[in-house]
Amino acid sequence: MENMQGIAHLFACPSTLKHLIHKHADAIAVVEKKNSEYRYTYVNETMNHFHHHLKGSRLEDVHDSDELKILIRFFEVADRRESPVTVTLSSRELMIHSLIPAQVYLLVEQVYSNNDQRNFQSMVDLSPDAIFVHDESHRILYVNDAGVKLLEAKSKSDLLGLSVNGFIQDEQELEVKQRLQKIFADEFASPTPLERKVKQMNGRIIEVELHGSKVQFDGKAAIQTICRNITDRRIRQERLEEMAYYDQLTKVSNRRYFFDQLQIELDAIKDRSSILSLLFIDMDNFKEINDQYGHQIGDDVLVIFTKRVQQMLRETDTFSRLGGDEFVVLLTNLHSSEDAEKIASRIMNKITQSISVQGQQLSISVSIGIAICPDHGLNRDTLLTKADQALYEAKKKGRKCVKVYQDE
Repeated sequence: MENMQGIAHLFACPSTLKHLIHKHADAIAVVEKKNSEYRYTYVNETMNHFHHHLKGSRLEDVHDSDELKILIRFFEVADRRESPVTVTLSSRELMIHSLIPAQVYLLVEQVYSNNDQRNFQSMVDLSPDAIFVHDESHRILYVNDAGVKLLEAKSKSDLLGLSVNGFIQDEQELEVKQRLQKIFADEFASPTPLERKVKQMNGRIIEVELHGSKVQFDGKAAIQTICRNITDRRIRQERLEEMAYYDQLTKVSNRRYFFDQLQIELDAIKDRSSILSLLFIDMDNFKEINDQYGHQIGDDVLVIFTKRVQQMLRETDTFSRLGGDEFVVLLTNLHSSEDAEKIASRIMNKITQSISVQGQQLSISVSIGIAICPDHGLNRDTLLTKADQALYEAKKKGRKCVKVYQDE
């Protein structure tokens, strides 16, 4: 009796039992007889997936006359037995349980009992990932509903027979083809996922993760490719990178990006004869602007300032905010040390033009300190220190000044 307590508790929780049946992998339905009429009164998710619109339907509206006669005959057989009876109906194997004799019957179809094509399709159709099955020539033999949705096709028939390679849109299409061929030849037992660009039927390009494996489909060797849309994930990654490397107020790169870029340029300058320069820029009297007009106007001034500096620079130059009102410019591929001074003077002239912010006419200026590589050093710390010293000398001279580092 103790062994039956678990079963008793299960049946005492009808909501739990109903959930288990509704989510069961087998296709399950309940048929009820009323006034000589048989009707489907319940179908679980799996049954509904294979046989749509059964619930509420009369058996005579779903099955032809021969099937209907067979079902009714086996309902009568089930009424006389305690164990379920099995019937084959249109190549489907059904188990019939008589729950209430001559009134209620439970129908169970074991859809995953073997590995034939139909059951394979049944399994992959339930997958939230897009799944494509294709032959050695990469022609699509089968695609699930998620695959139709991924490629924005109208139906499965729009995709069957097409080449999966036709959807790959980046320069590494050949790598995808080669890897799929190796999978087909059993040279890859468990290949790692590939991330590629795919073109949807509507022309939109999305980013996907591909994972292929060899399968049997309709009795022949084929490749199953699982395809997951990672476009949103890529967008989130790019936003995180933007937050990591760019100043959120001014939209210019931050100190982390600047230091990384400076090291890259210093490593490269050893292999070429060009010159690079650091311009340390500090806004004069910015604290007074914040104190007098408020931080909102102060922020607007910083945004206008950065836009003006960018107008004076080349695409190859790096402009970064170190923090507060401190900025730095990395100039590369200069022909002479005088080039840095000329660019600094142009920046100064542009910045000192009057600024209009929220109805306020403001005048700003900056102090600029310059260090040259290789003249003033070949490593990061040395150049940063000397550019900072030059900036200090510029401020000491009364601000609104450009100063190149000079040895004492």
